[in-house]
Amino acid sequence: MEDVALRSAIDVYARGMLAAGKFSPAGMVEALSPAMRAAGCRTRPFPGRAGKSRVLILRDDAAGDFVLFSPVLREVRRLYPEAEITLVTSPRNHELAELCPYVDHVVLGQEAADLNDFPAVFGVAMRLAERLRQTYGPFDLAFCPRIGICSVSLIVAYLTGARERVGWTQERVNTQGEVVRNGWDVLLTEAVPFPMLPMQDVDRNLLLLEHLLRLPIADRTLEVWYSAEDEEAAGAALAPLLSSGLRRVYAVAAAASLPMKQWPPERYAQVLARIAAEEPDVGFVLLGGPADAAAADVVAATLGARCAVLAGKVSFRVSAAVIARTQLYIGDDTGLMHLAAAVHVPVLSVNCFPASLRLVPLSIPVRFTPYGVPSVTVVPRAARDGCDDFWRYGCSHDQEPHCILGVSPEAVYAAYRTLVSRVQAGEQKPLVFKA
Repeated sequence: MEDVALRSAIDVYARGMLAAGKFSPAGMVEALSPAMRAAGCRTRPFPGRAGKSRVLILRDDAAGDFVLFSPVLREVRRLYPEAEITLVTSPRNHELAELCPYVDHVVLGQEAADLNDFPAVFGVAMRLAERLRQTYGPFDLAFCPRIGICSVSLIVAYLTGARERVGWTQERVNTQGEVVRNGWDVLLTEAVPFPMLPMQDVDRNLLLLEHLLRLPIADRTLEVWYSAEDEEAAGAALAPLLSSGLRRVYAVAAAASLPMKQWPPERYAQVLARIAAEEPDVGFVLLGGPADAAAADVVAATLGARCAVLAGKVSFRVSAAVIARTQLYIGDDTGLMHLAAAVHVPVLSVNCFPASLRLVPLSIPVRFTPYGVPSVTVVPRAARDGCDDFWRYGCSHDQEPHCILGVSPEAVYAAYRTLVSRVQAGEQKPLVFKA
């Protein structure tokens, strides 16, 4: 595909749009459609090219979201066995994507630092689209599976010249029950109706493919991919605990990406100390990123030799390999929780969404319940101080633990005992435990 004229047209449009200070998806489509057609972006097949079809998948979000998307990657490869598949990742999920066996190319995208700074956002989208066009394109099909509206990935997909672009409709129901039409559906050739029903993100992700196939997807299992070197590192990290005579190890993540989602590490320490006192054959491995190391140290100060601190010391993939060697995950609502589900480890989690609030389709407990494993999710019985952010997290205090403080150590310990009983009974269904 000759890209010079198309690149010039995009540059001209970008300068004019940024000078005007207003972005209109319809205006972009109108301005660039002639150049797209001239470059062969909208024809079938592409002029002068034979062979494999090319599929683009844009998944530029967090690590946990990526794990929940893993069944889609497997199914896209099954549906397009001969296609050349390019996956765009974010800095937050790139490491987990690097070893995905279902794609041919993994491209690290750049996330805009401030989504309110639209000139910067558009610049990021334009540069990424150009890199994709020149290196991997032209694309026959692009998937834009992010659930949120006005996603940068929609602009990227359009600017790559992908002939068909599939994603969720941007016409959504807001918190007042009104349908909002923002005009972004024009960037898609297939705007899939967004199901305003309570469901886990795994099932919602697969609905995109089911909409195209008109058939249900049977295999919904999560996957995570790590190397032999990652497994070796995991074994070495756990060796001191196991060599001390402990027969079982629990993975613990005593910190979360948002302060509102973090149950105090001092409370985790109380629960784990009680487990350690009653079950002398259990040890604990404390996981997380560099920002979670301080919370892990608080817990470790109570557990002493019964724990190993890996927070801030190992990668996501090594963490997955570590969790796969444990018998239980205990922690906040984090990407590590979904890694535990992907390696079939039962999950006990503490969530900040109060049970007193009504659930809507985007409520966190509905979307992010540990998938496919025995689990108990502990939630506050009631919102505190008038919090009513039922649309997402259930708590309006995003910069501090707030509603989640309504969960007591006694409640989490009771939930632990319930989870152990459910695992022993072979019960697979998730349970929400009101503290």
